[in-house]
Amino acid sequence: MATNANVRRLETDPTGPLVDPPFALEVTPVTGDVFVAHPNDNFVSVVDPGAPTATTITVGNNPAGTAFSPDGATAHVTNINSDTLSA
Repeated sequence: MATNANVRRLETDPTGPLVDPPFALEVTPVTGDVFVAHPNDNFVSVVDPGAPTATTITVGNNPAGTAFSPDGATAHVTNINSDTLSA
């Protein structure tokens, strides 16, 4: 078990590391993918633990968290500054 250590560093863009620090993360109950909110950059990273890089999804202004539908098929992202929900 890892504690207080970087287990693996992921890049969302092959040209360089993320500028904005991650804010919140949630793990999908079905696939185990990790959704990470980046509020200052208005996107969510989707991390497949078996993949070498992460995918980014543009969402509303200042994403703050993610929740999943009961079947795990849909992610819902709360966007604080735009008062919206991205799905």
